[in-house]
Amino acid sequence: MAIDPALWSELQATFQEDIRATGQLEDVLVHERAALEHRDYKTFQALASQKHGLLGLLERHAVARQQRLQQAGFRDERSTLHSADEEAPQVAQTWRELGEQWKHCQELNEVNERIAQRTRLVVNHMLDMLRGRQSQGNIYTQSGGTKSTGYGQRITSA
Repeated sequence: MAIDPALWSELQATFQEDIRATGQLEDVLVHERAALEHRDYKTFQALASQKHGLLGLLERHAVARQQRLQQAGFRDERSTLHSADEEAPQVAQTWRELGEQWKHCQELNEVNERIAQRTRLVVNHMLDMLRGRQSQGNIYTQSGGTKSTGYGQRITSA
């Protein structure tokens, strides 16, 4: 199926915009990790807001692109990419580069999520200890053994 060259130009332009936005997202994710590691939650909040805005922009572009491709008669991404390989190789290459950037962002985000999860666990554990709530593990006794923490002790009486 021969596609209007204007569609390929339109796709190339949106991919270029998304590459710039995704590059910004990568930077935000790198800075987000540093903020999490340094427990700089004020910076983290600002970065989370930036990340949300960039993700919203990328999502809107993806939806608009999908609608445009469906209007042009494409059923799925695979067939579109196959046509791009044949008719507009530069568009296909840019598309693949964008996909690689997205994968990298996903990896960065997964690392940040693990750091955030670990931080939440530590904070919750510390708060539970301060409140005298039950802990899930064992604690060491005076003699060096361990005992279950079935009953909570306030930190002032531990």
